[in-house]
Amino acid sequence: MENSAGCSVSLWQKIVSFLLVIFPILDIYSVGIKGIGIGSIILCFILIGMGIRFLTLNRSIKLNPYYGFFLYGLCISLLTVLIHNDFSITAVAIRMTYFLFYTLLIFLPSSYDFDIHFAEQIYLKIGMAAGAFLILQYFSFWGLRYNLIGLIPGLPLNYAIEDYVEWMDAYNNMYTIMFRPTSFFPEPAAFTQYMAPLLILVLFTNVGEKKKLLKAAFISIVMILSTSTNGIVFSLFIWILYFVYINHDSLKNRRFPIFLVPLFLFAIVFAILILFTDNTISDYTVQQFEGLFSKNQSSSAYLRIMRGFDIYRQLNFFENILGIGLGTYKSYYATGVLTVYDGETEYMNSLSYLFVSTGVIGVLLFIYSLFYNVPRRSMASHALAFLILLSFFSSSLFNSPTYALSYLFLLHLDSIKNSGD
Repeated sequence: MENSAGCSVSLWQKIVSFLLVIFPILDIYSVGIKGIGIGSIILCFILIGMGIRFLTLNRSIKLNPYYGFFLYGLCISLLTVLIHNDFSITAVAIRMTYFLFYTLLIFLPSSYDFDIHFAEQIYLKIGMAAGAFLILQYFSFWGLRYNLIGLIPGLPLNYAIEDYVEWMDAYNNMYTIMFRPTSFFPEPAAFTQYMAPLLILVLFTNVGEKKKLLKAAFISIVMILSTSTNGIVFSLFIWILYFVYINHDSLKNRRFPIFLVPLFLFAIVFAILILFTDNTISDYTVQQFEGLFSKNQSSSAYLRIMRGFDIYRQLNFFENILGIGLGTYKSYYATGVLTVYDGETEYMNSLSYLFVSTGVIGVLLFIYSLFYNVPRRSMASHALAFLILLSFFSSSLFNSPTYALSYLFLLHLDSIKNSGD
């Protein structure tokens, strides 16, 4: 089989690329051990295969600033445990194991393992199917008054609610308040986090693709229809980046004011929300979006941003600079040193989590390594880097399947030409 670039793809490349693209969906389901998804177990075996190929092909290890970021996180975590004898070394070991797993998953695959052209094709097909299913959920609910669920019945979930039946009860209870479709994912935010990198790939790559804007518009519409604040913010952000990029060289030669497309797109979506659904959904969408810019502490969007930073400000000066380590927060909380914002025990967005865990030094190392790894001529990679940072404000995305997938594309996109090149 050939990829979109006309090159042959080996069976190993197809297996690895497919599994990495579908990893965020596979990892929704648990193997029965808390915090361990089916996708993680499968990819552990894939990593072993990559390691064997790495040795047999005599590949050399290229130094990367991200490894320094990982080592810094490990050192500050161990140092914190040594200073506080009663802190849990097990919690640190678990967090650092996750950190190592995702670091290997991002940097170990080479072009001999991960074919980006084939992966992009698979990603597009899965994303379009997920979007079509979300629209089907709308028709099912409003036409038939039937809750169409996209999760596999009966399987345990690698999620806050692990039991499928319990999740169904919570989901149906949510439906009595308002309709929020989730496609193949357990919540709308997870759906939009998976679709956002695909929107970047469609807009900034796919050179010569005549239906590019139609596909991008479809992806944006379903992201917004999910009613997730992330869907609104991510799609608007990506479209703005795209039109700024296009304006640099080709917009001047266009007669049609193409910069009006995103505004027209959002107007259509909000019209659909208002005309074809009840007021609860449109009101909720507006409320969530407003929550990003207000100090309404009942807004979940506001809480996701502020909860972790409230914890960070309670740390002393040296902890602000150095961090308290990964996996140590609950130990700090147990000693009564930290209070909890809004009653949550640990949930923070990724940016505040990095500030709390690795301090200013760790955050600077992360940002430096992120842009160090961006191929200089790839606008799509730059857009993915900015998307990762943006998502860190509102989501717990660090060391997650979607984070790994976004970073993988970021690293390998130098082999795909930019849109407009």
